[in-house]
Amino acid sequence: MIPVPWAIIQSLRHAALAASSALDIKRPLIDNEHGEDGVEPEILRRIRALLGKSADRDVTSPTPVPARPTSILDGYALSALSAGSGAGGEFFSRRVVRRAYAGGDGGGDGHAAAAELDAVYIATGAALPEGLELVAPVEECAVTSQDGDSGDVVRVPASSALRKNVREIGSDVAVGEVLIGRGAAVGPAEVGLMASCGITWEEARRILRGVDLTAGGCGAVSRPPVAVISVGVLSTGDELVEGPLLGAPAPAASPRRIYDANRPSILSLLASLGSRVAPIDLGIVPDDPGQIAAVLRPALESCDLVVTTGGVSAGEKDLVIDVLIGLGCDVVFRKMMMKPGKPTALLRRRPGCDGGLAPPALALCLPGNPVSSLVCAQLLCVPMLDVMRQVIDERAAVASEAEATEYVARRAAVHRETSAGIDRDVRLDAGRPEYHRVALAPGEVDGAAPPPAAASTGFQRSSRLLSCAGASGLAVLPRATPGAPILAAGTPALVLRTGADACSLPVAESVHVSGYLWTRRGDGVSDERENVLRTGGPAGRGGAGVLGLRLGRRTRGELRETVARLLPASLGPPRQVIVRAASAGEGNGRAVGDAVEAVSHDLRDRDVVFVVLGRGSDGNVVRQSLDVADALRCLAGGNVEADGMALEALRGAAAQDGRCAVFEIAAVTVGKGNSDGKKMLVILLPEDGLEGALSSIAGTLGRVARLLRGER
Repeated sequence: MIPVPWAIIQSLRHAALAASSALDIKRPLIDNEHGEDGVEPEILRRIRALLGKSADRDVTSPTPVPARPTSILDGYALSALSAGSGAGGEFFSRRVVRRAYAGGDGGGDGHAAAAELDAVYIATGAALPEGLELVAPVEECAVTSQDGDSGDVVRVPASSALRKNVREIGSDVAVGEVLIGRGAAVGPAEVGLMASCGITWEEARRILRGVDLTAGGCGAVSRPPVAVISVGVLSTGDELVEGPLLGAPAPAASPRRIYDANRPSILSLLASLGSRVAPIDLGIVPDDPGQIAAVLRPALESCDLVVTTGGVSAGEKDLVIDVLIGLGCDVVFRKMMMKPGKPTALLRRRPGCDGGLAPPALALCLPGNPVSSLVCAQLLCVPMLDVMRQVIDERAAVASEAEATEYVARRAAVHRETSAGIDRDVRLDAGRPEYHRVALAPGEVDGAAPPPAAASTGFQRSSRLLSCAGASGLAVLPRATPGAPILAAGTPALVLRTGADACSLPVAESVHVSGYLWTRRGDGVSDERENVLRTGGPAGRGGAGVLGLRLGRRTRGELRETVARLLPASLGPPRQVIVRAASAGEGNGRAVGDAVEAVSHDLRDRDVVFVVLGRGSDGNVVRQSLDVADALRCLAGGNVEADGMALEALRGAAAQDGRCAVFEIAAVTVGKGNSDGKKMLVILLPEDGLEGALSSIAGTLGRVARLLRGER
């Protein structure tokens, strides 16, 4: 999991590399079976006809979204009676009778009701079986016996049954709720909203002013005499069908089937970027690896960028990234530290991996929730396409990551920024920064003075696309801290401008992006700074850094003394020690966020970073270690893990304290983010067995230190 500013920098770098490598190779437009050569497909003609039009009267939803109670996450569906009967103890056990998937059998029909004291494994987006009302998160539960699906028994913490984790009928959009107000203009979010709610093409033409397929270039496409960047867009999911807004009459939506919102909104976003971007509709495919591969293989050959939605999280039906890896793609990053949009990933296809001449295409894999996919497309896809256009126009030679870094620093642009106070109190997330959708008045956005307030678009759930309707900016809200769980109304926040013309701020002037890459010197207290993006990092840095998380037995000084005593002389004492504490009840997100932020920012200039994880006040160190280790591995991207060192450290820690045998120790290499491509070693260790772990790897650390300095 990497911070969003770093994900943007990585995306821009790889966009510049991909565009440069494609300069001398002509790509054919993919045959998407929607129209003859030179004639734009019907879905894109309709999108272009809708964009920018205003409503003569309110556009309201004819259907509720969702149409049935739906699970927000992967977990185990239970009845309230079942949860209540087990509330007397710390845990209770239930028999798992079947599995329910979005769009699949076992979830929503009346005959699929479950007994009150049974459990059903349920995937994100699946309709709840009748008789079950809440979902316990899968990561908080444990299967205690396995004898086929019907023989599984799941052990559920009583505390997990206190939250419903369910999208109720109409909680995203109610019947009759206004989707587009009278006089409001249609943008990408509004197209997605109308598509997802079942608005027909005929209804849209009656309500929206001036919709005409024969006007404004909505017929035959005249290819401009300049290079066009082709972008394929694919939606995945067994539950998805095409709505009647953009296609032929479709099967009616049902509890198992929903109208696709993601392709319509993202294709609309791409269509709004001008004639240099050629959106290509890749359609909808079910959650089947063979069918996904059959669409992505030719798309990677023919498109400069492929955008997928859905199938990128950690569930049993999340297959897209594995399919792409099988097609010759390498992971650039996977998971971003943000809300919404955490599962987002970027992959780069290796050149000539199938023996052909196609250059390395990029695949941007977005989450399935419509808000997550649209927000991440705005944050990443729009600036990526802008830098690709510049590379093509300048015929810039960008042959290495170092050259890509330099080009991005000099030429790339990101979203315009302003400062504004949100018009209401906002509860902050403990684990991730939130990109809160807000509406800024046009004069306030473009004026010299910062706007006094930004209007929140309401309930910000990632499935509620209404939160994007009318939004013109993303307010970047910090993570919660124990002393500041709420951002008070009017508190200034950084706001990123969204829209087709939003990317015009040079990277070097961005507070959000390049400002994040300023790093502090010394022990976390000095104000001396240096621009890592431009200079590749300050001279004389290196050595070891330490991050203490949820420590229970050591002060900061004691942690420094322990590590300094056991480090090899070639590394010297730790140059920087940071301690972060998380209170009980904040969940695992806080420790994960602290680890990612420290490794990506505060300790980025070190050669070796020790992340020391304690039990905290709740003692939940095993689950915490799994989550922090997963975040560090995601931060490492495609870098090779130092598995041998992790095993040595585990043995040493367990020899000192037997409880450490179940601790998830990790050792990974992470890029420092500078132009010379240097990396640092990051090791996750338990506080309980710290001395044993460090002693067991001291010799290996000495050799690593010499290698990091370029010595043999």
